[in-house]
Amino acid sequence: MKVLCVVLSLCTLLAFSQAHPVNGTYPGGKCDDVRQQCNATLIGAFCPQCDSKGNFLPKQCSGSTGYCWCVDIFSGKEKENTRTPPGTKLNCGGKKRCPDGWTNHGDKCFIFIDTPKRWTDAEVYCRFDGANLASIHSDEENYFITSLTRGDTHDFPQSWLGGFDAIQPGFWLWSDGSEFSYENWHENEPYDDDDDDEEKDEGDEKDDDDEDEDDHDNSDEKHHDDDKDDRNKKDKKNCLRINYEHGLKWFYAPCVDTLPFVCAKKADDDD
Repeated sequence: MKVLCVVLSLCTLLAFSQAHPVNGTYPGGKCDDVRQQCNATLIGAFCPQCDSKGNFLPKQCSGSTGYCWCVDIFSGKEKENTRTPPGTKLNCGGKKRCPDGWTNHGDKCFIFIDTPKRWTDAEVYCRFDGANLASIHSDEENYFITSLTRGDTHDFPQSWLGGFDAIQPGFWLWSDGSEFSYENWHENEPYDDDDDDEEKDEGDEKDDDDEDEDDHDNSDEKHHDDDKDDRNKKDKKNCLRINYEHGLKWFYAPCVDTLPFVCAKKADDDD
């Protein structure tokens, strides 16, 4: 009986951990999470309105008072000096127009493609729609794109973005030409092979001085092979993916890997 209780307790803990988001992500969006708690515990309290992705609608209104206000769509935090009395027109941001299947955020339209492709093929696919692989420039945009990849499965698949360093290892660019001014790398990423190459070269030189001519030749041959391996490693690991491990951070991987991806393009102003 004691063993059965322990097993049941572990199953309960596992179910609870899977039912709650990891590291601040919400399976149904934060608004859905707040709304569920509100409906379950607070009778008569204000419950926020949510969009289809589980985020807050930019304009929130109280049914009991008639007051409306603007909020941040991810946190739900009320924006200062936006609360207005009943009957007052309130614009919580100009709406942008996106094609069917695309999702608006800021001045861009985004779409998540769950068909795995190599990075270059994914970029070509986006360009056929007048887009590029997505670039990220803020925490808010990073959270939005991460949420977009969630889809209906509540998983966060590793996915391509538009980052690459194929031109020069360690020098990262976005495929849409925008500035690479924001980063959200996993710990110890992006890995810099150059430092290890320098240390390795110094070690090889010291060893060569202590060996005879035959050993020196063998060491040179091995050293050249190692350099070739290092170059191949750099050539392969030069494209950016997101949703790495529990932190859903950035990581870089061989561009020939096939992953889902996110496209982005400029949104049209709604007339």
